[in-house]
Amino acid sequence: MQLRDGLELLRSRVSIISYGLAIVLGVLVFGFWQLQVVQKSHYADLADKNRIKEIRLVAARGKIYDRYHKILADNRPSYNIIYIRENSPHKPEETIAALANGLGMSAEELTQKIDRKKKDPPYQPITLKEDAGTGDVAYVMAHAYELPEVSVEYQPRRLYREGRLAAHALGYIGEVTDEKVEALKHFAKTVYLSQTVECRGDHLEHYLNLEDAFAGWATDKTPRQWRSHFHVPVFLTDLGPMKSTQFALEQALAMHKQTPLSRHLEIETYTWDVLPDHLKTGDIVEYVCRELEWVKGQLA
Repeated sequence: MQLRDGLELLRSRVSIISYGLAIVLGVLVFGFWQLQVVQKSHYADLADKNRIKEIRLVAARGKIYDRYHKILADNRPSYNIIYIRENSPHKPEETIAALANGLGMSAEELTQKIDRKKKDPPYQPITLKEDAGTGDVAYVMAHAYELPEVSVEYQPRRLYREGRLAAHALGYIGEVTDEKVEALKHFAKTVYLSQTVECRGDHLEHYLNLEDAFAGWATDKTPRQWRSHFHVPVFLTDLGPMKSTQFALEQALAMHKQTPLSRHLEIETYTWDVLPDHLKTGDIVEYVCRELEWVKGQLA
């Protein structure tokens, strides 16, 4: 009787252990299936990021010649101040405090540049100052031992030997910043379309209105350039952080002066009412007269 009871107790214990082992084995198989099948691409991507570091290098830009082999666009030497967070012996706040006075930049400006790249991998360089002067370069090189996370990067920049001639076709335009976005908001929310073309790397995005471009900038502030369509008086060139395409009109009128293309010119006034208030320094009659005088001056 006691032997039978002992066997029953043993069987029950073996059954419990068997069920326990089966559950553990099932959990392991399920976890293995999740890792190797369901989330295979995710972990493969993480593995690639651990062994592959993607660092963007600015491609060298060739010279541009006209048909007479005259250089229109050349390159000049330029230096950027960059910051790499990976293996940095200092906190970002400490690095900013050490650089602010030396680079002639405010701590807020440097913090904004670093925060904008916070989601990027720590090995990706962050450009703190573009086209730095000799004083900035000397300061960084003199403090290379104390600030190993900050260095100088060589980057050739465009040199237009003919000044602004055809720069809208040959060169780059300035990058979008918060300051420029705030200035552009004065030109938004009108009854007319403010078509904007956005360039990010090799990708072009077309917006019907500036508000759509603003929305994209608010969620993602990676480097980009904008070309926006808006009518302003032809005699205005300084629009704050932006510039008008008055230089293109000057070139077109100079060509028209040399080889007349038409017997009349037309001035549009329909955008007067939507001009920002700070550009309305006179009434519409005065502005039309100033536009006529400016055009006559170009053709004289």
